[in-house]
Amino acid sequence: MLTQEQLKQLIHYNPDTGVVTWLKRNTSMFTDGPVNSAQSKCRTWNTKNAGNQVTTTNNYGYTTVNIWGKGYLAHRLAFLYMVGLIPKEVDHINGVRLDTRWCNLREVTRTQNCMNTKIRSDNTSGVVGVYWNNQFNRWECYINKLGKRKYLGRHQNFFEAVCVRKSAELTFGFHKNHGRAV
Repeated sequence: MLTQEQLKQLIHYNPDTGVVTWLKRNTSMFTDGPVNSAQSKCRTWNTKNAGNQVTTTNNYGYTTVNIWGKGYLAHRLAFLYMVGLIPKEVDHINGVRLDTRWCNLREVTRTQNCMNTKIRSDNTSGVVGVYWNNQFNRWECYINKLGKRKYLGRHQNFFEAVCVRKSAELTFGFHKNHGRAV
């Protein structure tokens, strides 16, 4: 398991910008052969990588860092770098997966993370949990809390349905960014 001390010898994390760069390495990190070979490998590595930004992005849109053959999510490494532990769940407060600034990250539970999500692409009303029911010719709304769907009623107009849904979000502690378009 990667430690905070090891991490700080390998990378620099800038909490204001979220940028992760490789640090210069020393010869002791390349001791898998003769001393001359280690010095050469170290020089080569430092010339190619030291000071460069870590910019690998995975298929899910997150910045990743490959350390000793293992891929780590940059937002998790930010926590290890700053507080010395990797939490089970990290929320990007503004919803931008590439934004790993420290002020944009928070340790959360899975439930809390689900309470700060963007609106789904297949949403037709423009508001999470509000939809038009053709059978009743009314707007209906619901909210999911702890894996359970809570029905919030049928409403004649869209505005009323949205107000009921937003009120439920406040009641249940949803993040203010929940349902954002980005």
